[in-house]
Amino acid sequence: MSDVRYHLLTKFIKETIYPHFKGYHSLRHSNATSLLRRGVDINLISKLLRHSSTKVTEMYAKLIPEDLRQTVDVLDY
Repeated sequence: MSDVRYHLLTKFIKETIYPHFKGYHSLRHSNATSLLRRGVDINLISKLLRHSSTKVTEMYAKLIPEDLRQTVDVLDY
């Protein structure tokens, strides 16, 4: 995709669909997090995103505070 088309499409998305859109790379973060929350194995997510290791995927797949609270609740302290 040419730079002009990329910028026009990005502008369109920000103005009409999602004002907080920060670029296509952020979609990789969102998808990795969504897959992780749905229980997909991090090794599979890593392969899907073509990462060299799961360590790279771990940076993308950020845990959401609600997920962390649920994990602590499971521990039943």
